[in-house]
Amino acid sequence: RHEYSALWKCAQVAGAYVLTQLCKMLLLATFFPQWTGGLADFLRSTCDLFDLVGLFLVFQRVSGKGSIKILTVGAGWAAAHFLLTKVVPLWVGASGQQFSWAFVRLSFESNLELAQHLCLALLLWLYCRFDLSKAHLPAVTAGILLINYRPFLFLSLGHLLRRAGSWQRTRA
Repeated sequence: RHEYSALWKCAQVAGAYVLTQLCKMLLLATFFPQWTGGLADFLRSTCDLFDLVGLFLVFQRVSGKGSIKILTVGAGWAAAHFLLTKVVPLWVGASGQQFSWAFVRLSFESNLELAQHLCLALLLWLYCRFDLSKAHLPAVTAGILLINYRPFLFLSLGHLLRRAGSWQRTRA
């Protein structure tokens, strides 16, 4: 009987993910116009902080031991993310007659996002603990912020590398 309660908790976490994404979409559509550029990407990544708020609220509601709580919340959040963002492209595209590496890449991205969501759940759980050493708090906070701003950081790094590559071509 107890093994089924974790599945129900994962489904509840997935519902919380859906509500969080709906609130985030309303916020983005209402207050952030279709800008392009570095500031717009930074603001979109800042709106991802609502995911952290949603995860925090879910952690407050889910009961259980620490390791089970992390696994339940992380797996439920990652499963909902996968179902809402990756299932339809994989199902429709990968079931076609022609092979494309894009679907293999999409599958690898899904696995990496599962690990990312589990790490984010772990870091947020550590951040919420009262017995966390003050010496470890900056590392946990930096990890949470790095995961949250990862898309913005990778996009900025790509722009810098392209700019450096174009500088090398014009110089030679």
